[in-house]
Amino acid sequence: MSVSFERVFEAFTSLNNDTLNNTPFVFFNEFETSTIVVLRRINRFMANHTSIFLTATLWHTMKRFFHSPAEYGEFQDIQAYTGTLISGSIALQYFSREVYESDLDLYCELQKCTELAQWLQRVGYKYIASRDQKSTFTDEYKRTLLGESQIQVIHQPPNIPENQYRSDIIISVWNFSRNETKIQLIALRCGPLEAVLSFHSTCVMNIISHYSAFSLFPRTTLVKHETVVFNRGKQPQQALLQKWNDRGYASSKTLDWQSIIDFNSEFYSGIARFPRDNFCYSRELPYFGNQQSHRDRLECNSFELAFSGNTNKFIFERAQVPPGSSTYIISKQEKPRLRTHLRYYHHLIYDGTLSGDSAVYIIQKNSSLRRTPNNLGSNAERATCDFLAFASPLGEQFEVDCSMAYATLQFLRRIFSAFPNATISDYEIHDRPGSVALSAGVHIRCTGSEPRFSCDIQKDLMALINLGIVFLLRWEYSDSD
Repeated sequence: MSVSFERVFEAFTSLNNDTLNNTPFVFFNEFETSTIVVLRRINRFMANHTSIFLTATLWHTMKRFFHSPAEYGEFQDIQAYTGTLISGSIALQYFSREVYESDLDLYCELQKCTELAQWLQRVGYKYIASRDQKSTFTDEYKRTLLGESQIQVIHQPPNIPENQYRSDIIISVWNFSRNETKIQLIALRCGPLEAVLSFHSTCVMNIISHYSAFSLFPRTTLVKHETVVFNRGKQPQQALLQKWNDRGYASSKTLDWQSIIDFNSEFYSGIARFPRDNFCYSRELPYFGNQQSHRDRLECNSFELAFSGNTNKFIFERAQVPPGSSTYIISKQEKPRLRTHLRYYHHLIYDGTLSGDSAVYIIQKNSSLRRTPNNLGSNAERATCDFLAFASPLGEQFEVDCSMAYATLQFLRRIFSAFPNATISDYEIHDRPGSVALSAGVHIRCTGSEPRFSCDIQKDLMALINLGIVFLLRWEYSDSD
């Protein structure tokens, strides 16, 4: 994200402790997003105050819809469970710090909408039925489920939000109101990110999940204040574009070829894009809830950009890993790799050790095709494996590559089957060129006699050593229970 040196110098030289300690929101609010990004990196003092400002910005955006941070924290818990995304105008307002009247648009897969709707009603939001909807949400939800099971594409949903007009994506829109504040719950046939990518242009392709906020095209949206039209011919766009033009976002229906072939352009068409790649601007959000999950399934999605003549579009395919998996979009580049590596986890998924979502997460986070700020397209494959999802006794996070992750799962599965009270402790991660080495301690508690490891456990342990993983086994035992 480009930023002028003069602007950063102006911000830094106007800085003093009293200014930040007394009015950090006023101080930082004078500067554009790109300047704040640079200021945050100057030193720890600036980083701490920037974090305070960004937390205040989040609450400043959300306080219209939630009575307290605690209530917003409950909503974040629901977001994490259902995969619901906030998008559209409110997400852009969070990044741009502009304020204008707008509903809160919540995008959620149909099967998970009921939990979110029940929570909204529990905190005081009332369901407002439109003319052709049932009077209660429960009856309307049942009617929608029944209709969806019988037909593939339904009529145009009522009260469609301003960003979205695709009836093959949106099933229904339900309005909830509290003290003249409106929330729209948008039920989808697909994952929420696919709905966001069907919006009319890039300025509204911004997302807030339970854990992070993403601007998919930050240079165009937040720095240049422009918007590029996508999905032409599928939506009545002109009135929408004019509204965003009036808000200061100049629209463009075509891109120059330099932007399309430039390896450093956010419109570069030669790679798979995904949330938190090095083209995105992402912020980790303060979590006010009680059940914080560091895994953000949103990052498992990917897509590609395609340009033909005057048409700009996204290319991807839907993917779902039963049982109980969310719906993802996967780029054509990543699809063969995902399909291949899912075979490694097939039996773990179907015996309940590993969920379909967890399998997709570990594979996608490990993809060598993904460009991140720490891995700009290099061959060093990485994955962040939250082992809590794989085996309940584990609560630590390891960083390993895909083959290491699979071998480790096999080994730990045998360990915890033989010794249910085992725990993981004292782990260390060692970076090496092209790979990651891991050493950890396995603390085994048992009764009766000194534990003896089966041949299978010994073989798994040798396989791990060959992969660069060392487990230091220690145990304590007693003669009786």
